[in-house]
Amino acid sequence: MNDWMKTGVSILLQILFLVSVFVMSAFSESEIIELEVGYEALEEYKTFQLTEGYTYKSLDESVVIIDEHNLVIAKHFGETYVEVYDGDTLVNIYEVIVYLVGDEPVPWGSVTIKQPFVTGYPDQTIKPEQEVTYGELMTMFVKLMNLQVVESQDHSHWANGYIEAVQRLDVFSLLKEKTPDQLITKEEMAYAIHSYAQYNGFELPIPTQLPSDVTFSNPFFSYILEALYTKLLTTDEGLFNPERPVKRIEVISILNTLNDREIYMTDHLQFKDIHENLPYYNEIIKATAPRN
Repeated sequence: MNDWMKTGVSILLQILFLVSVFVMSAFSESEIIELEVGYEALEEYKTFQLTEGYTYKSLDESVVIIDEHNLVIAKHFGETYVEVYDGDTLVNIYEVIVYLVGDEPVPWGSVTIKQPFVTGYPDQTIKPEQEVTYGELMTMFVKLMNLQVVESQDHSHWANGYIEAVQRLDVFSLLKEKTPDQLITKEEMAYAIHSYAQYNGFELPIPTQLPSDVTFSNPFFSYILEALYTKLLTTDEGLFNPERPVKRIEVISILNTLNDREIYMTDHLQFKDIHENLPYYNEIIKATAPRN
């Protein structure tokens, strides 16, 4: 090799070395990104701004995503890595740790349903303290899921068409053996919450602390934990009471929360058993009022 070629190679190697040092120094401030999620997470710890001029890739987008402005956004507690590219060359890897601070937020309101999902009884009552039946629950879900109802060949019960509309999708399959007038228990409602969330494409987190009357042998075990963690169902003096039937107002409140329903109008409310002094008055309005 000629001397001038050796000199050129030497200079090139020095340039490449300096470039690599510069690239690595751009990421030397922190090899670990620490973020937070949860209702008590601080805003400044929910995101992290990456250096411009590079391409980034999250290896687990269920934990963090990276937007078009190179902003790392925490989505779920856990650990993952972010790869850093200069062109097509991998130049660095960040470790990312997302801590859970308080309860983890869940994606309510992923679907907007404008029509009411509760219409009341023919006698113009809501009967909020009455226990809810399987037929009534499936009717509410059919309206929220905007399913087409075809007249049932079985005319033995008014809710059969609604039940069949849900069963055609194989949703709420663990409840399909119930008859229309059978009551829905808390553990069954927990499963219904899980199924509806899954239908809408999001998962509910699971806590680690259990009520003393919920055991691993319960077929609704994981669904109960999800409902408790998200506070859609609660304990009574430390007990879940899984076989207690749920009341209509409990179901209405849960479905309002799941669908992020708000108060749009009140002049429609003409139910004989509902008045403004009731503690759940607003929940009834949310469920029965059409949305603009």
